Amino acid sequence: MRVAWVIGRRGLLGAALARSLARSGTSAFEPDDGLPWHDEAMLPVTMKAIARRFAHHVGPDDDWEVHWAAGIGSMNSPAAVFVPEVVALEALLSVLAATPLDRSRGCLTFASSAGAIYAGASRGLVTERVAEAPTTAYAEAKLALERAVRTFTDDTGIRHLIFRLSTLYGAAQSKRRGLITHIAQCLVLNRPVQIFVPLDTIRDYIAVDDAAELMIDTVRIARGSMMKIVASQQPATVGEIVAIFKRIARRPLRVVTSATPATGIYTSCIQFRSLVEPLARRQPTSLVVGIGDVLRAELLRMASSIDHAKR
Repeated sequence: MRVAWVIGRRGLLGAALARSLARSGTSAFEPDDGLPWHDEAMLPVTMKAIARRFAHHVGPDDDWEVHWAAGIGSMNSPAAVFVPEVVALEALLSVLAATPLDRSRGCLTFASSAGAIYAGASRGLVTERVAEAPTTAYAEAKLALERAVRTFTDDTGIRHLIFRLSTLYGAAQSKRRGLITHIAQCLVLNRPVQIFVPLDTIRDYIAVDDAAELMIDTVRIARGSMMKIVASQQPATVGEIVAIFKRIARRPLRVVTSATPATGIYTSCIQFRSLVEPLARRQPTSLVVGIGDVLRAELLRMASSIDHAKR
């Protein structure tokens, strides 16, 4: 049997990974208690306790996987915000290194950010061979966490896979962050859409379920540790995203563009391509389909809120 623990399973990516793992027949380890991210004293204690329960949950003949899909802060957060994530990861790694889990049957994955890590890259195509170009504390924190995972692997021999993801989006984006979710919410609420980058800015948007499937495919076929970029490899401008929303909604969309101090720290054009197998095994979800799903989800949320308020 294969047992998997998704850390951050209530988030956009974590939930998608849990769905993908369930479809593959993987048994899920789902602790009842969540992690106290805002309590630095209790966070490592709780993480260690849950990690020990996971180790005891895994049978002697089971393959096991730990998928780190958690994350705090955002692109513009100061360095101090990311300390709890470092503390939590270090607590997890200390337990995995000390437990009697069969190291040859285990795998640790870490979800990182391609957009942040390559934010300062020159215009052009970014692959796994391109040098990192961080411009924010967020990117530096992700790189530090990646290094911690690699060091852990060197010390224990447990296989790791680091996934640098392009811009994720999906209908279940509970934090309401990201351009696509922001536009959908503004449309539903009939509010102007504020955009803080030029409309010709190019990004790679990947549907979260596509990303999760590709990540799990990679885990299944990879024999050793690796780093892989996970992206749709179909870049689009912000203007194209706006145009798709207008076409689907069939009504005008009020867009307000303005600059912020953070606008200039990201390259205006990031295009990703992975050179690491497996490459995409299926056609990625088109932006028209994916954006339509997000917009429908926002409409359903609004209808549910109105219905709840009437009761």
